[in-house]
Amino acid sequence: MLTFLALFIGVVELTPMIWHRWGPDLTFNYTESEPIGFYLLRPLRHPKRGMIVELAVPARVRYLVYGRRWLQYGWPMLKGIGALPGDRYCVTDHAVFINGKRRGPISTVDTQGLPLPKLRGCFTVPAGQFLPFSDHSPKSFDGRYFGTVGLSQVRDEVRPLWTF
Repeated sequence: MLTFLALFIGVVELTPMIWHRWGPDLTFNYTESEPIGFYLLRPLRHPKRGMIVELAVPARVRYLVYGRRWLQYGWPMLKGIGALPGDRYCVTDHAVFINGKRRGPISTVDTQGLPLPKLRGCFTVPAGQFLPFSDHSPKSFDGRYFGTVGLSQVRDEVRPLWTF
């Protein structure tokens, strides 16, 4: 029994080190912004519209994301790349448009009934920036509420491995 216990403890201790060194880089998404599940992480080399990326929560909205518990403190966001430098997006009281195409609704309150930031007008994505946007969920908290984010904030491209 003691041998089994020592072997078990050894496996538990070594597994994270082995996984980190030779296992795939994975993340888990538990929000509805993108499908819930496991995603493979890959370095972002050439950003393209529609790619899903993992990014640090922008400093200007951390108080909302973590304060309203949409994410656990310190967890990154998973969002699609909705627009890239030179693209134009417009946010009205009812919808967001990217390059003239309606892409989704705008809400004034979150699912708890609390007010959301109000971004209105037409903007061009500046160099070095992108518009985080979820096509998966019309209630996603993304660039339609806080605008563009630096491409430098992207940690990795993510690809679905197992979603449900």
